[in-house]
Amino acid sequence: MRDRFITFFVIVLFVVCAPMMAEEWIGDTIYPDNIKTPHPYPGGNAGDMVWSHTIHQTGASWLKLHFSDFRLNDEDYVELVDMYGNVVETIKGSDVEDGVGKFRTKRSTNQHRADFWGPAIDGNEITIRLYRGSDKRKGYGFNIKQVGIGAKSMIDEEINIIESICGPDDKISIACAAKVYQNLGRSVGRMLYQKNGSWYLCSGFLCSCNSSHFLTNEHCITSQSVVDTLQVRFNYRLTSCGGSAASYSTYYGDNFVVDNSYYDFCLLTLTGSPQNTWGYLSLDNREPVVNEDIFIIQHPGGRLQEIGFGTVYSITAYSGRDVSYYVDTEGGSSGSPVFRESNDQVIGLHHYGDCPNSGVKM
Repeated sequence: MRDRFITFFVIVLFVVCAPMMAEEWIGDTIYPDNIKTPHPYPGGNAGDMVWSHTIHQTGASWLKLHFSDFRLNDEDYVELVDMYGNVVETIKGSDVEDGVGKFRTKRSTNQHRADFWGPAIDGNEITIRLYRGSDKRKGYGFNIKQVGIGAKSMIDEEINIIESICGPDDKISIACAAKVYQNLGRSVGRMLYQKNGSWYLCSGFLCSCNSSHFLTNEHCITSQSVVDTLQVRFNYRLTSCGGSAASYSTYYGDNFVVDNSYYDFCLLTLTGSPQNTWGYLSLDNREPVVNEDIFIIQHPGGRLQEIGFGTVYSITAYSGRDVSYYVDTEGGSSGSPVFRESNDQVIGLHHYGDCPNSGVKM
């Protein structure tokens, strides 16, 4: 692959409104009032399960739990088990206690307790199991006061969305594209986040070599409170052309950095260091050229990663702030990088669906 370089400071031009902003609604939130461990939770020997609870929501396509007042002894842990009996996530007391683990934790009025969102788990049922990791003193436990409920599946074939398809749909699975495109797609993530009690999907990408900076649209992420609910899946794609879904990696929103509603961009950071595993994309702030070849790597409808190819139609869209193009996109494609074919660098941030579609120039 060609060498790529990045300039940390991102200058982007956006517009305030458009025919179609491609954020995709996917679910809502319920607020149960009686899901909690005993406080403190029971003692026991190392390896003992001391508390369990199953949440079942008929018709749900996925569930996502918010833990509040969470405090376990360092060696104790929680397992989240899906409807098929698979352990999807293990949360150790030490993962949350230090405040620098995989989860974005917020300290409550009691500084020893934390609030955070766990991962979205496919299916209509989650079982929560609390285990003792040692026979040390009993811990406080936790409460669950919010549950994200999927009204739409996050699995490819079950999502129905409003499309911005210009003629035949020319998008293909990233796994069916050349290796150079597959490598670029490693830095593009599928987002899930909550606003005003509802859950939405967008796309975004890593854009820094030495930090976890992640760029997307402002109409997707608007504040730190939304970042606190964010999870991003990388490697959410097929293992091979026509193959099965790959094992993806999940990261969580960390810090809100800067946004602008007029320019429709948001820069934030993710927990952990995803750029060390998934790389980052280089930005190109040179003016696009009419008729030049471009491509967009995206998660349309929140599905497994796809790529669409096309050409630049205009460089004067929305008073020159946008580049417009005929590249197929769908709801959930907002925040996807628009690449210049000649150098594999990002020249735009996709945000409007229509025919032609458009993105903000870098």
